Amino acid sequence: MDTPKNILTSTHLDKLASESWVLVENAFPRETLDHLLSLFQKEGPDFRPAKVGAANQEQQESSIRGDAIRWLSSDRDSHKSILDQLEQLKKELREGLRVSLDDFECHLAVYPPGAGYNEHIDQSPQRSLNTTRRVYSFVLYLNESWTSDQGGQLVLRLPHSTEVILPHWNRLVIFSSTDLPHRVEKSYSPRRSLTGWMRRCSNPFHGESAR
Repeated sequence: MDTPKNILTSTHLDKLASESWVLVENAFPRETLDHLLSLFQKEGPDFRPAKVGAANQEQQESSIRGDAIRWLSSDRDSHKSILDQLEQLKKELREGLRVSLDDFECHLAVYPPGAGYNEHIDQSPQRSLNTTRRVYSFVLYLNESWTSDQGGQLVLRLPHSTEVILPHWNRLVIFSSTDLPHRVEKSYSPRRSLTGWMRRCSNPFHGESAR
């Protein structure tokens, strides 16, 4: 397979380094987006209600989080092309920011009408040091012709301001997993995304493999 073209520019990397978040418009080719949308249709029965909490204490709490998810895996041929492009994204982040990133995990997510996700931080401080740690969170939105009255905004609580991001088609958001509280406002139409985390192994002898 040909090496995917760069997703991030030096401007994107500079903003992420200085402000801990960045928005990338028109991030992926149409072929990639169409393939992702096809997975929502073909693998719909495999979606499960998302859970909250640490890995060994996960529970479903629809009052906190209302999306359904489908983890992507290199064991499935239909997922490999997407994972290859995310591997390219990991390489760009690792080399451009000179940060240690060992692997990533990601899932497809759909918020049905009426669902949202309360404010939270992706890397819980309660997680053991003998696990992989989420360093950067990323969300690629897959919603064509989305308008503000459909809700579903990602709200990032920055140190001195709040950033409200509509889940527009082919919009990629990357932000720090460790120190940026964020939430998903209630959606009034089905809201689709690819969501994941670039990770670093805190202890090379106790790393977790990506799902």
